[in-house]
Amino acid sequence: MKKIILMILVFTLLIGCKSDEIIKTERDKKIILNRGEWKNDNDTLNGISVRKNQLGFYKKMTLPAEDICYYTIIDSIEIINNNERKLNEYLKTINVGDTIYHKILELQDSLIILELNDKKTIETFRLKK
Repeated sequence: MKKIILMILVFTLLIGCKSDEIIKTERDKKIILNRGEWKNDNDTLNGISVRKNQLGFYKKMTLPAEDICYYTIIDSIEIINNNERKLNEYLKTINVGDTIYHKILELQDSLIILELNDKKTIETFRLKK
């Protein structure tokens, strides 16, 4: 009887070990946005100011210094048994003690369409020339 119980236990452990390992992670794309002012299509007093590896979302042409943050563009990926699958692309902003992800719906040299972190607002920004 003990052998049967032991065999059942070993069999159960072996089945549990064969499950797919799912890892969700992010990968930096080493892409930077073009420097300058990215105006909001709906309200040109709002936008994104980009300088080197930092940016800030401004409202009514005002950008407080504490709202300037570092950013990177990342891919959200899923790895299942060494097979990778891209889930989404994000604009990741990093400020003191705060990291925010904005989903990128479209990205071109002078156009970026973002689903802002509240997931209800989609905004289009164009680089001012």
